[in-house]
Amino acid sequence: MAWLWLLVAMLGWGLGVFLMKVATRGIDPLTAIVFNLPGYLIIGLWAIPWCKPAWGRYHLVAVAVGAVYILANFGFYKLCQSKPITIAAPLASLYVSIPILAGMVVLGERPTRLQWGGIAVAVVALAMLTWPGKSAGEPAPDDDASPVQTARRS
Repeated sequence: MAWLWLLVAMLGWGLGVFLMKVATRGIDPLTAIVFNLPGYLIIGLWAIPWCKPAWGRYHLVAVAVGAVYILANFGFYKLCQSKPITIAAPLASLYVSIPILAGMVVLGERPTRLQWGGIAVAVVALAMLTWPGKSAGEPAPDDDASPVQTARRS
């Protein structure tokens, strides 16, 4: 069952990140955040029958998660205004370092050697994905034009 929830998370976050880039083509980040709220509300209202109503410290943590996610989404919308998705998405994926470090410091969790190896591979992959150079979403500078392209412009 964990694989199903992993797939739901990957599809949801992946599609959400892509749609955030699409939204920044027509509206500013603050407007986008305001228009995210009905989506949260619709899902929240749908989930009420399965919710365990109470109020305690973990409920406050859940409220904090919502606030932090809204701020994170705003930051990503702003990033999408200035960077192509091929750069913005890998850069934003650095967020995984925060729960790893927090899990180690606050919760006492310790990655295994294999997990440390996975983290190292992910860092290398991130560096490769964001390596400086022409990106698919950026226009090619004129000085990089091939001789054939230069001849056609003349």
